[in-house]
Amino acid sequence: MLIDCFKVNCKFNDCHFIRESNMKIFSGLVVAIVLCLTSPLSAQTAYETDSTNFYVENSTNESLKFVNMLLCYMKAMAPDQMVNKGTYVASIYNSECEDADTSTSDKNKAQPKSAKTQTSGSSSGSSGSSGGQTGKTAESNTVTATRADNNSPMNIKVWVNQPGVECDAGGGITTNTAGAADGAGGMCMPEPPMTIYVEGIQSAAPTVSSKFGNFQMNMSYVLTKDWMTMPAGTKMGGGYLKADTNTVIFRNQTMRDAPEALKATFTSSGVSGVFLTESYVMSPMPGFSVQLTNKFVMDETAKVYCQQLLAAKKMDYENFDADGFPALSDYTPTGSDGLTTDEVCYSTDVTDAKRNVWQYGVYNQNGSRLSLGQAGFPMIAEVTVDGVTETVHGYADYWGVYFDDRFSSAVKYIGDGTPTTFTKENFSGETGTTTYQIRQANARIEKVTRTYSSLNSLDKLTAVMWVDKWDTSWNPKWDTLGFTGDSAEYSGSYTKSNNTWTFNKKITWESGYNETTLSTPIAFTNQQWVDTMKIDHGDGWVEEKNLWLWSPDSGQSYEIGKNSLLNPTSASTTNGLVQTSGETLTPADFPSALYCVERCPTAALLSASVSAATSATTTGTTVASPFDPDNWQVLKSGENAGQSYPGVLASNVKTYTISGLQVKDATGNEIMFPTSITDPWTDLKSSVYAMPWGANWTEALDWGVGTGKLVASQSDLDKIECEKNDSGAYRDTHPELNNSAKRYCPDLLNASDSPVTTYYEVRFGAAPWDRTKYVVDQSTGLDVKFASPTVLFYTVPDETRYGDDAGKTVRLDYMGFGQLFGIPGHVVNTQTGESLGKYYTGEWKEHYRYAARFLIEKDALGNDPTISTGGESPTIYKVKALEGEEWLAIKPSAKGTLTYSSDVASDLPAAGLLVDVSPTAGNGGIGAEPTSGLINGGKPAVIHEEVVYTAP
Repeated sequence: MLIDCFKVNCKFNDCHFIRESNMKIFSGLVVAIVLCLTSPLSAQTAYETDSTNFYVENSTNESLKFVNMLLCYMKAMAPDQMVNKGTYVASIYNSECEDADTSTSDKNKAQPKSAKTQTSGSSSGSSGSSGGQTGKTAESNTVTATRADNNSPMNIKVWVNQPGVECDAGGGITTNTAGAADGAGGMCMPEPPMTIYVEGIQSAAPTVSSKFGNFQMNMSYVLTKDWMTMPAGTKMGGGYLKADTNTVIFRNQTMRDAPEALKATFTSSGVSGVFLTESYVMSPMPGFSVQLTNKFVMDETAKVYCQQLLAAKKMDYENFDADGFPALSDYTPTGSDGLTTDEVCYSTDVTDAKRNVWQYGVYNQNGSRLSLGQAGFPMIAEVTVDGVTETVHGYADYWGVYFDDRFSSAVKYIGDGTPTTFTKENFSGETGTTTYQIRQANARIEKVTRTYSSLNSLDKLTAVMWVDKWDTSWNPKWDTLGFTGDSAEYSGSYTKSNNTWTFNKKITWESGYNETTLSTPIAFTNQQWVDTMKIDHGDGWVEEKNLWLWSPDSGQSYEIGKNSLLNPTSASTTNGLVQTSGETLTPADFPSALYCVERCPTAALLSASVSAATSATTTGTTVASPFDPDNWQVLKSGENAGQSYPGVLASNVKTYTISGLQVKDATGNEIMFPTSITDPWTDLKSSVYAMPWGANWTEALDWGVGTGKLVASQSDLDKIECEKNDSGAYRDTHPELNNSAKRYCPDLLNASDSPVTTYYEVRFGAAPWDRTKYVVDQSTGLDVKFASPTVLFYTVPDETRYGDDAGKTVRLDYMGFGQLFGIPGHVVNTQTGESLGKYYTGEWKEHYRYAARFLIEKDALGNDPTISTGGESPTIYKVKALEGEEWLAIKPSAKGTLTYSSDVASDLPAAGLLVDVSPTAGNGGIGAEPTSGLINGGKPAVIHEEVVYTAP
């Protein structure tokens, strides 16, 4: 049956076109419906059997996004596996079917960054930051799949409940509020709450002469409650998909949105048809939306894809027609608007395509997938919202616990009345009923561990160094190395073969990013740096400046000391470069106490800062600092008050104790944001807090408060006592402190040769990422400990095809199978395949993408790629691409060589094809959603394609 063909090995939300190993290109729609390929297994390891798929991006594919999302939903509901088993509930993960818009994030990634603003010190960045959250939320759907006998059609009915997203009272776009899609203060996009009624009928299976057999799907969208000016029950639109013999037609339209439509006819050599899509004209400002009808053709034999614009309509989103759709008016492309009526052709030859990989698999040497430990899992609970019992789908993993924002007040935590009990949703092969409750802390505690790599691992990596000429004591030293003139950043690289640093570009920021190529590069060896960058202060104290730089290739900063410079091949704790990795701790691993030397908040000071912010009468108010001023390395009086000076008295060190989930200061009070602060971006009124002792910068209170680096033992604390001279006295005679009193220099925690290999950081805040949630196994009373990410390293083959990246070793973050991040990127014009460079500050266009600069692939000799844990005794892993995208190269010579099956816009499927299948249709449609008689007791029988129900 056709529905069996939903079992394809591709990610449907991105499955616009897919290139298989035979190098043929198929429409993503066709793949999703009919590509049912099987092949004998020649090996049994995951490394050899996991497939690799590349998806081709172009405007035809854009028109198929809804089709692919729909088919992904259907696949996730597994109706083919539930025929005649009864009405059931299916849980699906929307994020795995929806195509994310990356245009904003790509544009942000393309912006140049200043080395001066990057994290200084030996830390190379923490791989365990909250920015890597990967939690998933689910929704429930009710499904029936029936068939009278083998000669009868298969009938599928689906009821999809979409809660929608509410923003301000009018439903418009506003700053973040409860229910917004962006929980970090971003823009809230309102979405209507709807029930989607779906009817699918398959009456004929595919055959050799009929690619699709006969399959039809009808959809109706109905408001479930009042939204904007429309009452509940309003029909918002619908969709129609029909596959018949060798033709596919599709139309989808939703009130106040642009319609989507496609007609495609397939032959033995390719596919041709017409499609409808939306684009945007930027000029004249402020721009406007246009509806475009294009014809297209693809010939697999010629390896060519062509398309041509047939008609354009200007869309008016301020005025709507009688059916609630944007009013249309004729529009003639001008050429300068980015539109053309000329035919445009592309090569579909794999050798011409530009590739980008989204997912890599990492494998052990025996070919099995590399597992980090306890993986995330879905769980389910029932809560009461406005007197109605509703189902909450949660997901728990290393990054936290997730469920839909609309249940935030309904889900109760341990210690918060009667806690909500979640039940783990079992997958195939799992047995038993495991229940969990959630407890929430008012802080996040992160353990940071140092590992080491050799200086030579930076070979050829792009390095950007800030040369500070304001410190006049070092000016002659900089001049000796060749850095004359004013303060600036310099870009270059390190060459391990001759231990030489070469900087060939100067970067300034006075009027934005300006990069100048030096006529004579500045070069020096490791030995020259060591010999030059030092000052003899006498009394046995020789101050030696470390080489600090930041690499845009890795996004990491490096502080390189004398030992590393003189021993560039060593990755030992004495000579190696420090790499840090962070781990968000579960309560069982909390240290009993933490010592804070610098940047130390107290319960009273933080409470005062928050109180001042919430009671402020204006936004953006500056409130007092939450940090104790005694834990700040500054002079506090006299003409130099506020200037930095090393050292904090031991008597001022703050000791935090951890009791349960609470971090308490010396008074025994918990350091926390009050639990009454639920929306920090609104409740705290964009207030900022000033640094102690007149420092000339502030930080945003609504983003939380973080401590400095903390240690967990007195022995580690004593390792950062300020340095002494040969006579046993402190080398620095502090202008204000008692020089006979013990004091600590927390900067020693940043040093590349720091004796402290593990430290901690604590964050306090009202945002979800600062109020860590833990799931407690009710059978053991213990928190579930999920596997944390790990750091891996990859060396790019030293081959000319990799350009400036050849031979570089890059640090990558592995966060679980398919999640390998950190490959440096560049901006690509997907229409031409041209690289616009590592940075791009010009006008951003919709066909620009920020993509990886290289692929992890076989080298020129055919050797499989590997990555490792790094260090002196690395563990080696296999790696392979799993999923990616391709951009077709333009082929002007193909213009006029192919024949289209359609030449007129009227060939598009019309709105009259839509069939109302809602309960208010004349024939009753598919009826109201069943609420009784559900199998599996009403609990999900399918979890995103996995059948978890066993018939009694």
